[in-house]
Amino acid sequence: MDLDLVGGIAASGIIVGLVQLAKTLGFPTKFAGLLSVGMGLIMAVVYSFFRDTTWFQVVVLGLGLGLTASGGWSTVKSAAGQ
Repeated sequence: MDLDLVGGIAASGIIVGLVQLAKTLGFPTKFAGLLSVGMGLIMAVVYSFFRDTTWFQVVVLGLGLGLTASGGWSTVKSAAGQ
């Protein structure tokens, strides 16, 4: 398994945790998806400092991380009946 893939999976989990923390601290739930995408973009920019990537790759990675985190959380939440 590629180490970048493992890092992406871990980053998605970290984003889910940070968004949940923000919501418990009073962040409006209706903007949680935007926060998730924003955190994904920030993580991708930080990642780009350690790898030779283009800005297009950074944006695609960031959107992918943020949307995966928010979509994964929504799926788990609906499956649990909340």
